[in-house]
Amino acid sequence: MAPQRQADEEEDMIHIAQWVWDLYGNGRIIDAADHRLGGEFNGEEMEAVMVVGLWCAHPDRSLRPTIRQAVSVLRGEVPPPSLPTRMPVATFLSPVDAFNYTSSYVTGNTNTSTSTNTTQSSRTTGTVA
Repeated sequence: MAPQRQADEEEDMIHIAQWVWDLYGNGRIIDAADHRLGGEFNGEEMEAVMVVGLWCAHPDRSLRPTIRQAVSVLRGEVPPPSLPTRMPVATFLSPVDAFNYTSSYVTGNTNTSTSTNTTQSSRTTGTVA
């Protein structure tokens, strides 16, 4: 495909998350439902599915739900979140101490495995004696 033709096609292309978010912002999220369903679905359930989909696709990954949160909404245990009417713009910032980061998990894991090995060795010694 020629570079200009590809650029033209990309200009005409709309990303599905953006399209659904635009419908959500206009109060018409149900319009994003697959037309092949012929309108035969529970509107509240469809809206919940669509909103959870947008929530999971949130440009700021720190604002995306956990699986448990998403499932709770889909089961109707909690109401869907209130998302901004316009799709937020993703921003990418490096952590404040990105170059001085050390993981306490690795240090903690080393201590845990050392103490576990010591415990296992004393158990083995106790069993043999």
